Amino acid sequence: RIALCIDGPRRFTVNKRQLLGKEAIKQRHLRLLGYEVVQV
Repeated sequence: RIALCIDGPRRFTVNKRQLLGKEAIKQRHLRLLGYEVVQV
């Protein structure tokens, strides 16, 4: 099972390519449910 996450610039911190909390938790939960998360 694959989950596509379409991440725009507003989902990352200003200075780094680090996901903001809400998006990071969403992807973590998808992985725990057995999905392979692919960021686009």
